Amino acid sequence: MQISRISRDYVERFHSLDGNRQAMLDHRAKYGGARILAQLQSVEDITHRDYRRVCYEQPQISQRMALLNHQEEGGAWLSINFYRGREHGNFNQREIEFIESVAPLLIQVTRLHYRAFIEANQMPSLLRQRVELLFPELTRRDRELLRHLLSGLGAEDIAPLMGIQRSSAATYIKRLYRKVGVSGHRELLGLVVRSRWS
Repeated sequence: MQISRISRDYVERFHSLDGNRQAMLDHRAKYGGARILAQLQSVEDITHRDYRRVCYEQPQISQRMALLNHQEEGGAWLSINFYRGREHGNFNQREIEFIESVAPLLIQVTRLHYRAFIEANQMPSLLRQRVELLFPELTRRDRELLRHLLSGLGAEDIAPLMGIQRSSAATYIKRLYRKVGVSGHRELLGLVVRSRWS
């Protein structure tokens, strides 16, 4: 598929040439990242021949409007990009003003989505670290098992990952629960939550 190929080329070859990167650096130096930046880039603005050809000319894009915002938490930049196909010409003033008028709402929704994504992907690791702090005596194998359990896996999924039989996985899970003083998965999660707020 052409879009996946363009995305791969962009990440591997052209990300450092993106006009948004310089705009972000300039914006952060000037404002500290607190504001939303609207950045317009036309195909004519791109001087690197291959970048222009692969990311704009081949997919027939005439212009991109990006909404950029620096996240104080973690230092990431959020970027929402709107692309105009060549057949529609460039964004007109009315369209630009409309996008700018809804930019705070779009950035807030994107910020919330990004935070939920980070939390969902980091939560098992954070929970595991919390249990490991409470029970430093856990073995390497216990910690591996804990990681799988806190990722939502059951004995049938854990067994092949750890190279053991399903019955052995179930036994190891019971032993781990005993070590941390709980009787099941729900209590394990309760232990982590209690330790967080106590």
